[in-house]
Amino acid sequence: RYFHRACVVGGMVYVAGGVAEDEDGDAMSSVARYDPASDTWSAVAPMANARSEFALFALGGCMYASSKEGTEVYDPATDSWSAGTAMGTPRSFMTACTAKAEVNVFDAMIARARRR
Repeated sequence: RYFHRACVVGGMVYVAGGVAEDEDGDAMSSVARYDPASDTWSAVAPMANARSEFALFALGGCMYASSKEGTEVYDPATDSWSAGTAMGTPRSFMTACTAKAEVNVFDAMIARARRR
């Protein structure tokens, strides 16, 4: 996979979304969790929306995936995703980080409909 994102929540490393390295190159909704204590990877609940080129960040013990498709919130305690608050303007090719309980989005590009 490529164009995936990673973040740390509760001492675990999560890798989410991206584009499959196959002939179709479709966006992915899968999420994997790495436990450094046991040196193992495991699958967790997938996102509702397949995503690539999105922001993934941790805040308040949860993980947030945000892109032009909207925002989803992952709760590791329940291994489930729920709908979150979308940004006012849909964006892609962005990254985000948290500082002092605030989310900061960088190098965002406003998502535009593709003409065919």
